[in-house]
Amino acid sequence: MAVGDELIQKTTIVKQGARKIPILLAADVVKDRLAAYFHWNDKPSLVQALAVMIKHSIRPAELKVFCEKEGLTDAAQTIERLYQIAKGQNVESMEELQSIVLLDFMNQI
Repeated sequence: MAVGDELIQKTTIVKQGARKIPILLAADVVKDRLAAYFHWNDKPSLVQALAVMIKHSIRPAELKVFCEKEGLTDAAQTIERLYQIAKGQNVESMEELQSIVLLDFMNQI
């Protein structure tokens, strides 16, 4: 399993009867959603990444190396900016996050 060019090194395991189901760690879920945003310009994936970051206290600095490996150093600044706006506004819903992302992109035009 990989996210972008990074191999998944660790997962959480959920036992379902006799089966063991690997579940991505929150940071890897964020990287997966960011990869979708980076490669397909999928803004809902960016919103989802931000939601997981906020819920699991994943700071943008933790993702800087991932962004650089994906060849998108500028994206780290965007993620940092959106994260700080969302934290500052005490965002509590996906709709609020989506509004922040859309407004930010409109302001960048």
